[in-house]
Amino acid sequence: MRRENQVNALVNLVDFAVSTLAYFFGYNIAYGVQFMHSADVLAEHNGYVFVRFFSC
Repeated sequence: MRRENQVNALVNLVDFAVSTLAYFFGYNIAYGVQFMHSADVLAEHNGYVFVRFFSC
């Protein structure tokens, strides 16, 4: 019984990790926003890009 619980917890973690990566890469493809830049570059237009990001 404990082994099934451990497998279930690991599957949930992997599902979350894959979904998070897919969301960030998909957002980059859809809107052209890359999050691997410095804060100066990301805040160039007063952070309006993030308003659109968090409103999805």
